[in-house]
Amino acid sequence: MKSNFKQKKRKKTKQQHWTTLGGLHFTQGNFDEAQQYFKESLETTIKTFGTRKHVDVSTTLGNLGALAKSQEKFDEAQQYFKEYLETTIKKFGTCEYVSVATTLSNLGELAQSQEKSDEAEKYLKEAIAIFIKVYGAENHEDVKGVQNKLDKLEEVRNVSNSLNADIGGNNTEPKTENLEKLKNNIK
Repeated sequence: MKSNFKQKKRKKTKQQHWTTLGGLHFTQGNFDEAQQYFKESLETTIKTFGTRKHVDVSTTLGNLGALAKSQEKFDEAQQYFKEYLETTIKKFGTCEYVSVATTLSNLGELAQSQEKSDEAEKYLKEAIAIFIKVYGAENHEDVKGVQNKLDKLEEVRNVSNSLNADIGGNNTEPKTENLEKLKNNIK
């Protein structure tokens, strides 16, 4: 029994090293190396705990999601983030964690970048609600950050609606200032 515990501890330490190395490469912009280390961490953790539904696995899934998001691999990022949420919420029995809210915010950004504004709004509002519940304040920087994303989403919708109105009316040419606003909001 004791040797099994030591073996798991060694594997967990190995997984932590892979995660740390992946994080270092990620912050340096070495995405291929980061992915290699994160995937090694994922494999080691799954072997250690015998399941993909362990909280230590979810951390690596979140890292892989963030990496895929930064590489604009939106479908892959969404898959990792959703699996992270499922595993984390199942493990703790609640979604009232900062990391869950952050992941919801990431999913909102992904949906927005794929022009799924209703889905983006849903995720961002959920993230705000969790942040407020966790921090107990609406003026916390995380709440403000997600609220800014939500405001930007609404701004893009308004400009888009304005453009559609201009195009759909008698005027077949969209107004130049609306095009400029839309370009600036997309950046």
